[in-house]
Amino acid sequence: MAFGWSIISDMRKGLIHAVRDFLPLIEHRMCARHIYARWGKRHLVKKSNCTRNVARSTNKVEMLMHLDRMRGLKDGTSAADDLLENWPIEGWCVAFFNDVVKCEVIDNNMSETFNGVILEARHKPVITMLEDIRQYCMTRIVIKRDNAAKWNSPCGPRIMSRIEKERVKSSKWRWDKTGIPCQHGLATLAFQGLDPLDYVSDWFKKETYLKAYQFPISPLGGRDFWPLSEAGPMLPPMAKRMPGRSAKKRRREAMEPKNRNQTKLSREGRVMTCSKCHIKGHNKSHCLQRINHEQRQRRLREQNDALGQQPNPESGQQPNALDLPVLSTQASTTILAADQLTM
Repeated sequence: MAFGWSIISDMRKGLIHAVRDFLPLIEHRMCARHIYARWGKRHLVKKSNCTRNVARSTNKVEMLMHLDRMRGLKDGTSAADDLLENWPIEGWCVAFFNDVVKCEVIDNNMSETFNGVILEARHKPVITMLEDIRQYCMTRIVIKRDNAAKWNSPCGPRIMSRIEKERVKSSKWRWDKTGIPCQHGLATLAFQGLDPLDYVSDWFKKETYLKAYQFPISPLGGRDFWPLSEAGPMLPPMAKRMPGRSAKKRRREAMEPKNRNQTKLSREGRVMTCSKCHIKGHNKSHCLQRINHEQRQRRLREQNDALGQQPNPESGQQPNALDLPVLSTQASTTILAADQLTM
């Protein structure tokens, strides 16, 4: 039986059909972060927290409340309709998640974290890459098992911290989704004189955590002890160089911060002040005062050129550039004042 498991993905069509056909009893969730990134490219309400609030809603009433708030924003009605039409809400809202799976995760950051750990190993040959992953998993299992053995409580330190936070602040009714008593459940248990640790889901108990890491990966012989193949060494695939400069960093989504450099301060959110008119909100390259001034100067030069390049009716020749008449200061001032009155 696969009931009790949950898979979360980034809405790959192949995975959607595969899980539906071969794992029909497994709950298939969609990563809310990927949905937010794709949906945010189309609509102006992408910078609000309405989408994340909808995804974290634990009941339908709260979900509808956040959807109404989204529709109340500018262009929010079309954005909300597009969100519900293209991405079914049953796959990324906590209110529709299975209560058997005691997990309220709405993104696949766990797999993204693992991809970040093996980032260096992914650029190595296949056998070397698998060897690095094996060593990492072998070390991780031992570290996690030793840390769990030192717990002084039936649950982990994060669960204990979560319970303490729920004691001091109001929260949503999340007990059936997370398996951890919320603030309302803690109040009821305290009134009955019961220990809240006895009502935490078994998935967060120390015994269950140790079962997950009870099978270590045994050490293997090094490369010198590997058997030699008569077919010769395994050669890497032929590398085909693509046109253009090779990318060293991944392409970030539209909603992700562009600058992650620790030594350079980001300019996002900075309010610029124009050095021409001293008004905030733009710089001198987009200043209307400078643009209007340049337009007036260009119009004045065109009028000067038009007056100076008139043909001579007696000779029938165009005047020489050195012999062009120059407008006086009084004439230029009169033309400039006339332009200002007509604008």
